This record gives sequence, structure tokens and C-alpha cells, in this order.
Amino acid sequence: DYDNDGSLDLFVTNSAKWTLDDQPSSKYFQGKSGLRALADSPKEINALYHNNRDGTFTEVTEPAGLKGSGWGGDVAAFDYDEDGNIDLFVTNMFGLSQLYRNLGDGKFVDVTPQTLGRTSWGAIGSKVFDGNNDGKLDLLIVDMHSDMWAPFENFPGVLETVQQSSRKKFSMVTGPISQFDRNAFDEEKRLVDSFQVEKSKVVFGNTMFQNSGNGKFEEVSDKARLESFWPWGIATGDFDNNQNEDVFLPSGMGYPFFYWPNALMMGNDDGIYEDRSRTEGIEPPARGIHFEQKLGGKAAARSSRCASSADFDGDGRLDLMVNNFNDQPYYFKNEFPQRNYVAFRLRGTKSNRDAVGAVMRLFVGNKILTRQVHSAGGYLSQSSKTLHWGLGEHSEIDRVEIRWPSGLRQKIDNLAINTLHELTEPEE
Repeated sequence: DYDNDGSLDLFVTNSAKWTLDDQPSSKYFQGKSGLRALADSPKEINALYHNNRDGTFTEVTEPAGLKGSGWGGDVAAFDYDEDGNIDLFVTNMFGLSQLYRNLGDGKFVDVTPQTLGRTSWGAIGSKVFDGNNDGKLDLLIVDMHSDMWAPFENFPGVLETVQQSSRKKFSMVTGPISQFDRNAFDEEKRLVDSFQVEKSKVVFGNTMFQNSGNGKFEEVSDKARLESFWPWGIATGDFDNNQNEDVFLPSGMGYPFFYWPNALMMGNDDGIYEDRSRTEGIEPPARGIHFEQKLGGKAAARSSRCASSADFDGDGRLDLMVNNFNDQPYYFKNEFPQRNYVAFRLRGTKSNRDAVGAVMRLFVGNKILTRQVHSAGGYLSQSSKTLHWGLGEHSEIDRVEIRWPSGLRQKIDNLAINTLHELTEPEE
């Protein structure tokens, strides 16, 4: 609800136009192939539709200042500067992602450079959550290309190779570009020529932006250790109910690379995440399909694309549903030890009925744990709109505070734990 009129509006990301009517198999565009086609093709603009509240919508993209083009992958809607207006972060699968600030008068402005500093190049998924329990909403961006390759401006035609041990934002490229299969890249020189960027303005790989609370974000990607290989979607939640939100990254790619393993990153109090994919049963022993033995990669059991988190069985623990490419979906039942929790389902009255955009803060001990009601949850997925908190060993909560989309603020004390509360927005 970007204009706060109580009705949900619609933002649609678009990609690019085909060069001809027919698209042949194994190629992106008629007459062109490989990554050059993605860079050179005419683009469709993204679209913002205003809800007329009569069952119809009006496109307002251009007057709203959102006439951006590119390979849109995902959009995160959240009020990053807490001025009461929903802002938009739009990922670009083959270019720079953008953060648009809502001015409150129906118009948006691109504030990416001054707010994020530099941003992910080639991002596909994004997720808003409080990654360090400071009461402010942070932004996680996953890069479909991850650290597989990066343009290097000093040596045209050459890819930079950086080992993870020395630079965690990049992965090792196993050989010169000329050794890669031509079916994947068509012409080695075109790859770099088409994607020349200024390195200081972009980040390759998963990117974690921590909200500083002054209208700006600090990039803490290396500290957070949320890097993975070829991720698509994002599912978050406190899976072990220890008060820290965890991150699940469904990952994978078929031809020409090996499959990449999914990643379950468990959050800690220090804001550093630990990969526990194998120990917690998310990734079984590797048995993936190897397409090209000369290409780098890690074999995995399946090639996943998206995931959703929800307490499907109502036992107070968040489960995972994962969708896979050319394979059946997988349901992961949460069997972490039982710990205290509390959950809330919000219903708007003055605000939109599902309370999308509402921000709720839970005060427990010396922590402020924050959640937002989302209408989407990463690439091709939506997680439960029920807000779930793990409480660890705490047997009570101090209070909760809700900022409804209408602007109304509400405080509630003395709430029971280990249950689901249904809260309705007050009329005043």
C-alpha cells in the first residue's frame, strides 16, 4: 500500500523483450546467444499499478518515477527510513539493483548510491528482516551468479580469480574464460565486453546491508558470512527458537555447472551466521549429476529454486517447503528441540486487511526483536504472514509494539507465550 489509502497496490517486475517471436531451445534470444543477448536486448519497464478500490487498477509507473528497465527478479517492499511510507528495493538479474525511496506524494526517487553505497550486480532475490536484533529492518540480497565470475576492468577479456580465503565475496574460477564450454558463453570476449562495470560500485555475491537507522545502510557481507553458491530464493525465520533469525538459501544450477548445495545459515547473537546445512539434515551426502567434469562446483542432491517457511504442523517450530527444478518439492519438518515461542496473526481495519507492511517489535530481556508482514518472500515464493518469534529460555515477554500501515501505533503488555495470538487493528 504505497499511498497509505488502505488498499494493496501492485508492483510488477519485468525482464526483456524477445528479438523475434520464436525463441529456440537452449538460447535466450533469436539471432543472439549467451550473455551478450541479455545485455543488448531491449528491456521491458517495471510497472506500478494503483488500486482504484473498485476492482480495477491504473498504471502509474512513469508519474511515480519507477520507469526502470532491466531483468527484474524480485522486489522488497519496506519502510527502510521509518517515515511511514513503503519504499521499494528492486533486484536486477543482469545489472545493478535499485532502492527507491517513497516521497509520500505518489512519487519515488532512486537513492541507491547515497543509501546503500554500492549494490549487488546480478541479484535475483531479496529479503527484509532484522538480522542483528537491533530493532531495525536489514536487507539481504542473493546473487544468482554468486561469486562465480566478476568483470575485471583492468584486463579486458580476463576474469578476475580470487580465492575465498582471501576475499570472501568472491569464489575461485577454475580456469581461464577460454576453457569454458562455448555452449555456455558463446564467445569469451563478449562476456567481459558486455558487462564492463566500475568495480567500486558493485558487489558480486550475496550482500547483507545492515540498517544504520539514519537513512543509510552499512554493508556487512563479509562479517555476516552468508555467502553461498548460485542461490535463488530466501526463506528466513528463527528455526531453532533461540531469538536469532536464521536464513535458508535454496540453490542450484544445472547445465553447465554442477548442482550447488542448499545453505542453512543459523544466526548468532554477534550477527555472524554459521552454515549448518549438513548437520541439521538439509543437505544429504552429495550425489548430484555432473554435466561437465572440467567445470567447478559442488555436487548436491537436488537443484532448488525457492522456499517458504511456516509452522505447518502448529507445534511452535517453523518448517520449510522447498521447490526444486525437475524434481518433486521437499518438505522439511522442524525437529529442533522445543523452546519457548510466541506468534501473531495481524488483521487490518483502517489498514489493508492482511496488514501487509505492518512492523511489529517484541521486547524480551534486553533485546528488541522486529518482524514485518510481507506480501512476498523472495524469488517465486511467499512465506507465512504469521509473525513468529523464538524466545529461547525466556518464559515471558515484556511487551509488543505494532506500527500499522495506517500509521496507528499500538502497545500491548502481558501476553501469553507458546501460543498464536490474533490481533485486530484498533479503530483509533
